[in-house]
Amino acid sequence: MGIVGEKLSKSKVIMEEMVLLNEIRAIYPQTFIRLNEPMADHTFIQTGGTADIYIKPENVEALQKITRYAFNNKVRLTILGYGTNVIIRDNGIRGIVINLDELNKIKVHENEITAESGASIIEVSKVARTHYLSGLEFACGIPGSVGGALIMNAGAYGGEIAFVLKRAKVLTMSGDLLTIDKSDFQFGYRTSIFEKEKYIVLEAKFQLEKAS
Repeated sequence: MGIVGEKLSKSKVIMEEMVLLNEIRAIYPQTFIRLNEPMADHTFIQTGGTADIYIKPENVEALQKITRYAFNNKVRLTILGYGTNVIIRDNGIRGIVINLDELNKIKVHENEITAESGASIIEVSKVARTHYLSGLEFACGIPGSVGGALIMNAGAYGGEIAFVLKRAKVLTMSGDLLTIDKSDFQFGYRTSIFEKEKYIVLEAKFQLEKAS
């Protein structure tokens, strides 16, 4: 009887996951979405179980719709960047996992660089160098995404994100858009406002200087 009960429980879980999958596809049909995705394929140390639902939204609109869906339906939501600073349990992650790799645009305007959260912070530092902009040299060897760098106030060689960030756009867990100025980030050593607030980083604007 115990074995039968376990099978019924697993069958119910699978049915719930399929309902969730179909509802999300109905919200934004173009979105990349997979069921029971192995998280070992998406983390630096290649360990961990599966994600119930794994999504890679291709733009902010899709991300916002999925975030609102999760909030309104009380579905657990986990945000993943490059997976360079996380360890995932063998039993995986329940609910929805969103990977922000597709949000990776980088734009330069005069002395400012605007980078989406899924962009590589190393790539942003390379773009700065190409445009003779100084301030992000410290990031040239830091693995991970722009979003992750903001969350932990990443730094090295005497520099850190707090020194060059101007402002950032974020998404609340209920799907609302906010703009946060540097002064409100509560930066500390490898910490920021994200220790208290569950915001999703959308993009960061960096204020740099012309290299001599």
